[in-house]
Amino acid sequence: MSKYYVLNIKLDSEFRKGPEAYIEIMNKLYKEKVLINIRNNKQVSIRRILDFKFDDYVYITGKIFKCTKLENNDWIDIQKLESIDMEIPENIYPNFEENDFFFIPNAHRLCIPKNGKVSITATRDFFLKALNQVVNDKEAVSVFIEQSQDIYEKILNAKYINNLLIKLTPTNDDINDEAVEFMDQQIKEMQAGEVNIKVKPNSKGKLSLSSSVLNGCLGLAKSNGEVTANIINQNDKKEKIITQDHPKELEVSSKKEEKIEISIFKKVMNTFRKAKY
Repeated sequence: MSKYYVLNIKLDSEFRKGPEAYIEIMNKLYKEKVLINIRNNKQVSIRRILDFKFDDYVYITGKIFKCTKLENNDWIDIQKLESIDMEIPENIYPNFEENDFFFIPNAHRLCIPKNGKVSITATRDFFLKALNQVVNDKEAVSVFIEQSQDIYEKILNAKYINNLLIKLTPTNDDINDEAVEFMDQQIKEMQAGEVNIKVKPNSKGKLSLSSSVLNGCLGLAKSNGEVTANIINQNDKKEKIITQDHPKELEVSSKKEEKIEISIFKKVMNTFRKAKY
């Protein structure tokens, strides 16, 4: 059993839609060799993309890597204890590490190994910044980490919820329950790209957990947004929860005769598109 983290990558465009659009922007990202500075001179990019077919669907495999950009030529020779000028070769970066990624255009979901060298946060930041560099001026890409159901249950089971900050974006044809579908439809009817909601309890001091609006917001945020919650937990301690810091773990089991990417494809389609593999 292998575990994977998942990104929900959504293209907002009036010009192109569907899996073909996602294949186009992924291949353009690779061809343009976009390198993104994540933090502290840590650079992230992709170095390989391959398209495959399974059951008339296309899926993409690739390598995402990180490295370090050295900013200056000031070095020291610790044997002679003298400063020296070191010319760093252009386009040569140290501290290279990489792992696989798997992208399923029909579900617009990207998976990386839980124990990969490039973290899910760095992967999200890379694809968010890089894809928005390669799409057209009137297009936009949003990227969210799929979040754990457990962390949402912790919020709902808190002794007291001080406040909730909820960021929501519309889905891209995801299949959801009735409350989530309602909230998704309301956002789409507003033609809103993003909705931010602050929720505080009234004088009674406790939010109604049976509210279809609240459940719709939280359900939508799991894949298409995020929640920051300030709560009193079951141990009577104040706690701040940021749901994007708690990724969903997708468990994938692979048959001996089956490639792991096929097993991931089936799991993603079953989970996010209600397929029957």
